[in-house]
Amino acid sequence: MTYKKYNVELKEEEKDYLEHFTSTGERSARDMRRARTLLLSDRGKTDEEIADILGVSTRTVSRTRKQYVTEGLEQALHDKPRPGQPKKLSSSQEAQIIAVACSDPPEGRKRWTLELLRERAIENGIVDEISTEPIRILLKEHDLKPWKKKMWCIPELIDEFVEQMMDVLELYERPYKETEPIVCLDEKSTQLLEHSREPLPMKPGRPKRIDSEYVRKGTATAFLMVEPKAGKRYTFVRKRRTKKDYALCLEKLVEQYYGAERIHVVQDNLNTHSEDSLVETFGEEKAQRIMNCVEFHFTPVHGSWLNMAEIEIGIMETECLGRRLPNMKALEKELKAWEKRRNERRKMINWRFSREDARKKFNLGTRHN
Repeated sequence: MTYKKYNVELKEEEKDYLEHFTSTGERSARDMRRARTLLLSDRGKTDEEIADILGVSTRTVSRTRKQYVTEGLEQALHDKPRPGQPKKLSSSQEAQIIAVACSDPPEGRKRWTLELLRERAIENGIVDEISTEPIRILLKEHDLKPWKKKMWCIPELIDEFVEQMMDVLELYERPYKETEPIVCLDEKSTQLLEHSREPLPMKPGRPKRIDSEYVRKGTATAFLMVEPKAGKRYTFVRKRRTKKDYALCLEKLVEQYYGAERIHVVQDNLNTHSEDSLVETFGEEKAQRIMNCVEFHFTPVHGSWLNMAEIEIGIMETECLGRRLPNMKALEKELKAWEKRRNERRKMINWRFSREDARKKFNLGTRHN
């Protein structure tokens, strides 16, 4: 039996991450083997036992252990870029690769993988040659930036895209004015799920346990309105997200900011996000009264990442929605508690992408203000 020179003892959060890593998403076979190696090592398995279970050599197991102990979890899972081959992508190449990643995958494939992206980047003439590592780094970097919370896609930079982008960014750069709040609006559909069996509570040395089976109870939609510069947000729960649901949400927004001279509403181009929804729901007279209070600012097509509400929704999912809630009443109760807590702390969004950044990133020069 080989002596375990590098003993793996995972932290609780690392263990949770690896369990999630190996059970969700599409990973490379190499990354999956490394993750399972670390989990099995943490459970006390020897190099020989792990090698036998995973069908790899003991040397491979030992190398993964060593990388974890000496360099940490991230390096144990992923290779470093090869020496002598640093990332060399222009802004244009970065945008084109991300655009490919946001497009539909090839026929017969469920989603893009790093290898598929590498092949397509070469086929499309974006680069002459590239490994998967620069692509992985590129996507990871953009995921970490607050103005690109979700994977985003830059289409051909037509004038309409640039004009709408600059309009939203100019709005974000304005100083705070209480009588003209800038509110970002978006909605999130969520499943209503009920436990099939009561969860087992947490005990010392043992986390809370939840049965893998659950009962579907339909879906609901959580509308979110966030005023980033004031540190305020408001939630509105509906069964669906029809024109009527949107109109009722906008009515709530106007009531919330009663007395404001003008409410600037940043939103995407969903077909329900229009004055027509108000007219169909309330009639022309009331619809006009509401429209007199608001001014719409639409993010461009494939530019929903410009809506700060997406960032707040990501936080809402992490802090509140990432669990089973059985009905709309429970969903609304939990969201209102989350909303109240964040508003009391005046949690704001640190937006850092400016018009000047856009000009540099997309080579726009100075012709767009």
